[in-house]
Order: sequence, then structure tokens, then C-alpha cells
Amino acid sequence: MLLLAAAVMAAGCTEATRAHRFGGTMTVDLEPQQKLVNASWKSSRSDGTNLWLLTRERAPEEAPTTYNYSERSQFGVFQGVVRIVEH
Repeated sequence: MLLLAAAVMAAGCTEATRAHRFGGTMTVDLEPQQKLVNASWKSSRSDGTNLWLLTRERAPEEAPTTYNYSERSQFGVFQGVVRIVEH
């Protein structure tokens, strides 16, 4: 019964909400020539969890980078990873 309730709750969530609340991996591909500056979560009751990204144009001498933001929960139950990939 608990598994069914979790499946129903997860089905109505966005990928960002699932990664943030329940763990797992989410991959974000930035637009070409964009450089990640910062990433932040914004949670609200009405629309769940949103991932906000601050980006800028990448300088010609900068190589694309992949960032892995990892959550470490207190008991290790729900641990999420957000992978942000520059192109």
C-alpha cells in the first residue's frame, strides 16, 4: 500500500521535484555556449519544486564542463544528483 501511494505521488511530480524530494538523478543540458554560474532550488506548495539556473555566455577560452550537485540526506535514504552539462 505504501509503495502504491509513493508511485501515485511520484507520477504527478516533475523531474526536478522527484530528484529533489525522492532522490535519483536528473540531467540538465544547457544551451550551446552557456556557462553555469549558480543553481538553486525554489519550493512552493502550488507548483512543487523548481530548479533555477544562473548562466552567462561562455568565453571562447573556456571549455565546457559537467557539474554534479549531490544531496546527502541525514539517513542516506533519499539522495539526489543533478547533473548540469555545458555544450
